Amino acid sequence: MLAKLLSNAAQLTPEKIAIIGTELTLSYRQLDDASAQFARQLIAQGMQSGDRIILHAGNHPLTLIAFWGVLKAGGVTCILHSSTKAIKLAGISARLRTRWVLAHDDIAAICSAFADAPAAANPIAELQAIELRATELAMLVFT
Repeated sequence: MLAKLLSNAAQLTPEKIAIIGTELTLSYRQLDDASAQFARQLIAQGMQSGDRIILHAGNHPLTLIAFWGVLKAGGVTCILHSSTKAIKLAGISARLRTRWVLAHDDIAAICSAFADAPAAANPIAELQAIELRATELAMLVFT
């Protein structure tokens, strides 16, 4: 499963830098934790295994948190750059039968929702429960 790649990297090299951005730098452990929290938020908001989520966002660390979070929640992700025009976005969304389209501001809002929340009582058990929701299809790419 694709989501296991990040978890494995976080276990092997937890303090190694995974993302360097102008506003945010994250280690593999931090990225793994943030994406798990993102997954929990999506599931709490009703995301089901196999739901298709478009990330309509730019080249930003939060986009990667969302990408990994969708995968950990068992979703299928499609990343479209924020410059994708509304008419094209609507067409792709219809073809994919998308459940949600998350723009950068939506992703930032979800991330800020868990920023001050207490850590999970048993994050390992929660991650294992989330990983059981994974589907075979992980990502759709439009070029």
